[in-house]
Amino acid sequence: MSVVGYDDAFFASELSPALTTVRQPTYQLGRTAAELLLAEVQPGHRHAELLFRPELVVRRSTAPPALRQAKRLLALGFFGGRCPHAWWTGSPL
Repeated sequence: MSVVGYDDAFFASELSPALTTVRQPTYQLGRTAAELLLAEVQPGHRHAELLFRPELVVRRSTAPPALRQAKRLLALGFFGGRCPHAWWTGSPL
């Protein structure tokens, strides 16, 4: 079983095993929110939709699927037709 957290809490790297998590660009989010708030009072301001890319921080709480399960998922078309290890690690295996 793999476990993934969200927001990369300060203790995520201190747990045993260290928790894989999704890190959000909190500084960038806060700064942009303040800039948008200031722009909101300007005449002619137009609303914008912004997307911020989170970062996956892989630690020890996740692993590739077990071989038996990986073979079944591969047969079902998961992993983009690549070996599960290559899909998981990004290697060309």
